[in-house]
Amino acid sequence: MRDKRVKREFAATVDRRKHSALTVLRTFKNARLPETEIMPQGPDFCHFSVISEVLNQTADVEVDVSSFNNIIPLLPGLVMEWRKSIKQEMIQVIKMHNSRRRLRGRSFLDFLFDNMDGNTDEDEAPPDGPNSHLTDEELSQKLTLASTVFTCNCGSSYSDYQTYDSDDDVNYWPASKILFYPQVMGHSCLARVSKMFPWEFSATTDPSCLLESCRFSERKQWDSSSLSLHPTASITAQHIIRLAGLDPDLATSNEMDQSNIRFGCEACARVPSEGDEDDPDDNTFRVFDWRGAVSRLYATSLHPISLMPVIQIIHQTNRHPTQSIGSTLEKLSEDGFTVDLRKAESEHWAKVDYIWSCMHCRDSPKETKADTLDGVEKHISRM
Repeated sequence: MRDKRVKREFAATVDRRKHSALTVLRTFKNARLPETEIMPQGPDFCHFSVISEVLNQTADVEVDVSSFNNIIPLLPGLVMEWRKSIKQEMIQVIKMHNSRRRLRGRSFLDFLFDNMDGNTDEDEAPPDGPNSHLTDEELSQKLTLASTVFTCNCGSSYSDYQTYDSDDDVNYWPASKILFYPQVMGHSCLARVSKMFPWEFSATTDPSCLLESCRFSERKQWDSSSLSLHPTASITAQHIIRLAGLDPDLATSNEMDQSNIRFGCEACARVPSEGDEDDPDDNTFRVFDWRGAVSRLYATSLHPISLMPVIQIIHQTNRHPTQSIGSTLEKLSEDGFTVDLRKAESEHWAKVDYIWSCMHCRDSPKETKADTLDGVEKHISRM
């Protein structure tokens, strides 16, 4: 009994010390704003070996923010090594996707019914993936390709899946949650764990994990276990990349971004409001960047009523399409991406209500979810 009590007391001491560690992390991250690369959150930071050594000193040692002074100069290198480690995890997702997707692409009910029948995935030897023969260098290159599309299987239900009849043992694939590198590494499910059952609702005492504003979720160490490659969306991306005039085996996401190509879709034309009269000369259509085009083409191939545009409906009478996929999605030529169209796009983004986060409470138990500027200002006024 005494040993258990001592362990509980020391765990509580470590939790108190983590508040100081999180202050160090928050100060480090805020000093580097605006940061566009992924940064570790509390659970990963507290598991850095040099941070853990400070946190786990004997109970008689006083630990505060100053206890980490000698470590602060090391933080840029530690963060760089952490980024390399999670990139390596992403590479393994690509390498193992065929053998892991049977497990990841299934819902809770699949496992329940399999277990009732006495069947488990552990009884089956996973097949070799089509990327298992690639070298680490080749896998690293494949990770950066615009044609490499991921999906997250967290929280998926039967309504999110489509059934495919194929020879490669694909059971279900989500019809949404299409994710691209490098943004995929910041996907929330990779650093959050959801609490699904009543007995999980009790809050953790670890301040690096605790989120007081959300009883159904808490932070966790970055983990790629919910990710898998999305083969169908990857094929869709290849079509879009070819339409852009680039090679799907070579074009990276960054190169596609820099190309600044837009795609128009007449199938996404405006639905007239009640009382509107049809105008035969109205050739209003939706405009997409390349990611939006991939999402649109894939989503409408499964659910024609599910449209995911990135830019509002724009009226453009002289778009000069150069190439198209089928009769719906077409690449806009340089002449087609006119001044009027650029202006309409700018006006659209000017109306967007951007999302903000509070730098004062980030990585703390009191961190709130990102909000509009009005919401964040109200949050700060209550601090």
